[in-house]
Amino acid sequence: MSNQEPDFDWGKAQDCKIDVVFRALRYDAEKAIAARNEGAIGEHPFTIASHVDGDRFDVVRDREIIVHRGFEQHRETEITTYLIFLKVLPNSIAVCSLNADEERELFRGAVILTGTRQCRLKVCDRELEPWQFLKEALEKYLPGGQG
Repeated sequence: MSNQEPDFDWGKAQDCKIDVVFRALRYDAEKAIAARNEGAIGEHPFTIASHVDGDRFDVVRDREIIVHRGFEQHRETEITTYLIFLKVLPNSIAVCSLNADEERELFRGAVILTGTRQCRLKVCDRELEPWQFLKEALEKYLPGGQG
């Protein structure tokens, strides 16, 4: 090792793997959605729907609707998917929307360890911290967001 650089921490570098970053992103999304729901009085809340394989989580909104069938009325829950976060092997996370049952990729970030030993998601020519990646997805593509 050179005298100018601190020792490389190989153990900490292992935190910059797709599985670790994806789990952390899902956890941060759950916290962000819960905080958003607290401030959204009178709106149907968003929730996170995780998939059993762990390679996907969705930001969804449930709302109760009344369905008329003949002379009867039934209450049903309508679930609308707004965003899909997909783990794309070997090292990317894609953010997609769902329209007419078709997924459309909005943007994708590759998990990288930078030369300054920081874990980032590379989106085009930008290197985003995971919280910035999540913020961009939620603010640009959820109803009531900033984008």
